[in-house]
Amino acid sequence: MVLSRVFSGGVFRYASPLTDPMGEDEMIDFKGSQFKKEIILWGVRWYVAYPISYRQLEEMMGERGVTVDHSTLNRWVIKYAPRSRNSSAVSSVP
Repeated sequence: MVLSRVFSGGVFRYASPLTDPMGEDEMIDFKGSQFKKEIILWGVRWYVAYPISYRQLEEMMGERGVTVDHSTLNRWVIKYAPRSRNSSAVSSVP
Protein backbone atom coordinates (compact mmCIF):
# COMPACT_ATOMS: atom_id res chain seq x y z
CA MET A 1 0.00 0.00 0.00
CA VAL A 2 1.27 3.45 -0.87
CA LEU A 3 0.63 6.16 1.71
CA SER A 4 0.41 8.84 -0.92
CA ARG A 5 -2.94 7.37 -2.05
CA VAL A 6 -5.44 9.03 0.24
CA PHE A 7 -8.58 7.77 -1.44
CA SER A 8 -9.17 4.28 -2.67
CA GLY A 9 -12.56 3.80 -4.21
CA GLY A 10 -13.84 7.01 -2.61
CA VAL A 11 -13.11 5.77 0.90
CA PHE A 12 -10.72 7.50 3.27
CA ARG A 13 -8.07 4.95 4.26
CA TYR A 14 -5.01 6.23 6.18
CA ALA A 15 -6.24 7.81 9.38
CA SER A 16 -9.11 6.98 11.60
CA PRO A 17 -11.36 10.01 12.00
CA LEU A 18 -11.92 11.69 15.33
CA THR A 19 -15.44 10.46 15.86
CA ASP A 20 -17.36 9.04 18.76
CA PRO A 21 -18.32 5.38 18.26
CA MET A 22 -21.63 6.08 19.99
CA GLY A 23 -22.69 8.23 17.02
CA GLU A 24 -22.49 11.57 18.82
CA ASP A 25 -20.18 13.12 16.21
CA GLU A 26 -23.25 14.67 14.52
CA MET A 27 -22.88 17.56 16.97
CA ILE A 28 -19.86 18.78 15.00
CA ASP A 29 -21.30 20.89 12.20
CA PHE A 30 -19.56 20.56 8.83
CA LYS A 31 -22.18 22.47 6.83
CA GLY A 32 -20.75 24.93 4.37
CA SER A 33 -17.33 23.28 4.31
CA GLN A 34 -15.54 23.07 0.99
CA PHE A 35 -13.85 19.84 2.10
CA LYS A 36 -15.36 16.53 3.14
CA LYS A 37 -15.69 15.73 6.83
CA GLU A 38 -13.02 13.00 6.58
CA ILE A 39 -10.44 15.41 5.14
CA ILE A 40 -11.06 17.99 7.87
CA LEU A 41 -10.83 15.41 10.64
CA TRP A 42 -7.73 13.92 9.04
CA GLY A 43 -5.92 17.28 9.11
CA VAL A 44 -7.05 18.05 12.67
CA ARG A 45 -6.05 14.60 13.90
CA TRP A 46 -2.57 14.81 12.38
CA TYR A 47 -1.96 18.26 13.83
CA VAL A 48 -3.13 17.25 17.31
CA ALA A 49 -1.41 13.84 17.34
CA TYR A 50 2.01 14.81 15.98
CA PRO A 51 4.38 17.74 16.60
CA ILE A 52 4.16 19.30 13.12
CA SER A 53 3.52 22.81 11.90
CA TYR A 54 0.59 23.89 9.76
CA ARG A 55 2.94 24.38 6.81
CA GLN A 56 4.34 20.87 7.21
CA LEU A 57 0.80 19.50 7.38
CA GLU A 58 -0.12 21.51 4.28
CA GLU A 59 2.78 19.90 2.44
CA MET A 60 1.90 16.40 3.67
CA MET A 61 -1.70 16.76 2.56
CA GLY A 62 -0.56 18.17 -0.78
CA GLU A 63 1.62 15.09 -1.33
CA ARG A 64 -1.53 13.02 -0.84
CA GLY A 65 -3.59 14.98 -3.34
CA VAL A 66 -5.41 17.39 -1.02
CA THR A 67 -4.68 21.05 -1.75
CA VAL A 68 -5.34 23.06 1.39
CA ASP A 69 -3.74 26.21 2.77
CA HIS A 70 -2.02 26.27 6.17
CA SER A 71 -4.33 29.04 7.36
CA THR A 72 -7.33 26.81 6.59
CA LEU A 73 -5.74 24.05 8.65
CA ASN A 74 -5.33 26.54 11.49
CA ARG A 75 -9.04 27.44 11.34
CA TRP A 76 -9.99 23.75 11.32
CA VAL A 77 -7.90 23.03 14.41
CA ILE A 78 -9.35 26.01 16.26
CA LYS A 79 -12.91 25.05 15.31
CA TYR A 80 -12.89 21.25 15.45
CA ALA A 81 -10.11 20.09 17.81
CA PRO A 82 -11.88 21.04 21.07
CA ARG A 83 -15.13 19.44 19.91
CA SER A 84 -13.51 16.22 18.74
CA ARG A 85 -11.47 15.98 21.94
CA ASN A 86 -14.64 16.28 24.01
CA SER A 87 -16.44 13.54 22.08
CA SER A 88 -13.42 11.20 22.26
CA ALA A 89 -13.04 11.81 26.01
CA VAL A 90 -16.60 10.63 26.54
CA SER A 91 -15.87 7.31 24.82
CA SER A 92 -12.65 6.69 26.81
CA VAL A 93 -14.38 6.71 30.20
CA PRO A 94 -15.03 3.12 31.37
